[in-house]
Amino acid sequence: MPHPVWPRVLEALRTGGAPALAEVTSTSLGLWLVRATYIAPRADPTPLLELGRGSAGELHDHLCDQLIPALVDARPPADAPAQPFRPQHAWKPEEVGRWLAYLSRQLAQREEDPRDMAWWHLARYTSSHQVRVWAGVTIGVVVGVAFLLLTRVPSASAWIGLLSALLAVIMIGSWFTEPPGHADFHLRGRLSEVLRILRDGLIVGALGALVGYLMASSVGGPRIGLEGARNIGLLSGVGFVFVVSLIRWVERPTVAATARSPRSTWRADRNLTLIRIISGLVVGLMGGAIGLQARLNPTVAIAGGLVLGLLFGLMLGRHHAWLAYKLTVPRLATKGWLPLRAMDFLDDAHRLGLLRTEGPYYQFRHIELQEHLARGRHVTDGDHQVARGRAARSR
Repeated sequence: MPHPVWPRVLEALRTGGAPALAEVTSTSLGLWLVRATYIAPRADPTPLLELGRGSAGELHDHLCDQLIPALVDARPPADAPAQPFRPQHAWKPEEVGRWLAYLSRQLAQREEDPRDMAWWHLARYTSSHQVRVWAGVTIGVVVGVAFLLLTRVPSASAWIGLLSALLAVIMIGSWFTEPPGHADFHLRGRLSEVLRILRDGLIVGALGALVGYLMASSVGGPRIGLEGARNIGLLSGVGFVFVVSLIRWVERPTVAATARSPRSTWRADRNLTLIRIISGLVVGLMGGAIGLQARLNPTVAIAGGLVLGLLFGLMLGRHHAWLAYKLTVPRLATKGWLPLRAMDFLDDAHRLGLLRTEGPYYQFRHIELQEHLARGRHVTDGDHQVARGRAARSR
């Protein structure tokens, strides 16, 4: 049954007693706001009468304030199977409003299209300096300790750790501005590139084998020289150049025109990162096997090789958007600007009807709501309850 106040609202519209309400509902957006905030939830429309006599701007702001709580309350999380118009997680209305207000303010500061909200742009919303420093220190310590265990030379290990830290700080800096990528294993039209990779791997492997033979034979004779040639040749040719070249061949930037959805680009860049990590671990295992042949401690050889290979895999490539996202979101979450499950939240905001998708981008479904949130005020759950209570008392 319609609320008993609705006849009074309709009468005010017919007689001109609510000019602000008439102006707001003369647009499709205004009608949708009224439907979402008062008609669908069967709320008391008395505030429409009161604010309808004032200014259209004030009424519009009131409807925008009530929109997020109304949609969140009206669409609780869906049980399995997933439903396209119901969220998959429970969110508090005041949190949804605060997070969307933060995103709208960031969009308002962009020089590019202020409507396109990209998940990889989150890494650009806050300084990465502190993360880069801590990541560099961590990598430097890990590399230094690994080399110390492998070589037993403290001075050289310290210098290698320091250089690794500086290199990591420099290289990680670009992660926060890199676009997402994906892995493309199609051979059609790219066979010449694969042949060049094989050629480069064979050449560098042959040179590595020659260097390994000369170094090892000068210490242990021809037999040891052959072992050194095999080990260094494989590590340099197959384990290094081939893997590096293969990653460069596989990596492709994600083109906005062909991207299916924001979530698909997020997953594609994550999968590309996993491929790089696995490739680095393969190189690390090869290095560990060489360490075992050199009679190093098995634990030290394998663990050191895997750690160094992991870092090698992380540093490879030109697309680290997913890694930058993972380094950024926890910092935004500690400040209350976004949840830790930022992608889940954006997906659910899309299901709630607050956002839409355009290729790899999210966009506010209505630019007016985005501008309203960017002005700095968003409704809290307390505001929502007060408004409902005031309406109930005025019956």
